[in-house]
Amino acid sequence: MLFLAALLLGAASQPAPADRIFINARVWTGIPAAPMAEALAIRGDRIVAISTAAEVRRRQGPRTTITDQIGRA
Repeated sequence: MLFLAALLLGAASQPAPADRIFINARVWTGIPAAPMAEALAIRGDRIVAISTAAEVRRRQGPRTTITDQIGRA
């Protein structure tokens, strides 16, 4: 029983994969302490992550489309 609970908690802590990830971008966050980011992830019609490329790529799944913005906004 304890094993099942640990398994379910582990699955719940794993974020759902993004549909699209944009890397090497210039993303304005609106946060004064960290106004710019380099990547973002989208799932459905929601932005689910804005951060470094490495952090956002944690949301990558087998069907995630990755677009390299090559520094574009």
